[in-house]
Amino acid sequence: MVKWIGLVVSGLMLSISVSSQESGTDCKGFFRWDVKTLTDRGGVDLLSAKISDSTLSQMVSVHQPEHLFILSKKDGRLPRFEVEKQVVKAVVLIMNVRIQRDMDMHLILKSPDSDQTMIGEIPDPDCRIFDSLPELKTAFSRARQQIVQVADQIKLTGKPVLVEITGIPFWDARHWWLRGCARNGRELHPVLSVKILP
Repeated sequence: MVKWIGLVVSGLMLSISVSSQESGTDCKGFFRWDVKTLTDRGGVDLLSAKISDSTLSQMVSVHQPEHLFILSKKDGRLPRFEVEKQVVKAVVLIMNVRIQRDMDMHLILKSPDSDQTMIGEIPDPDCRIFDSLPELKTAFSRARQQIVQVADQIKLTGKPVLVEITGIPFWDARHWWLRGCARNGRELHPVLSVKILP
């Protein structure tokens, strides 16, 4: 089953890459999408921000600045919170990789030391929104290539993969019904790099 899932992810990524290169995609989410994709004011600058060490347990233990509701248009337009203006790296296990309807690459992350989990996401670099932002297109392309290697390793071993992951903590509305979501609604969105550890 795990091997089959890995094959599906690899095949889907290849077909998405080919079709996106031909025509580009209009992939667009709706909830704080500009913050998630670094297309908000100052977002691109975070690519060169200082990176701080963190852990998954630290990220999921922080209180959300305010309760966010997924169906609220007002919440969906909130600008970047101050605590979202940082880049962190942490050692985590990647449990699962899949493609979302908005074309984001969706990762389930787990602490190596506990049962705590959170979501990581990498936007589709072939979205047309990045045509005028080559820095983001390059960063997300590189991160997704790194995740293909992780997905391949999960497929081969049937086990989670230990990685050092770098990204920007983001406050999403709580998706309590989705597997892997953090209790406080925090995600790494976007993920900027992934390095497989021995």
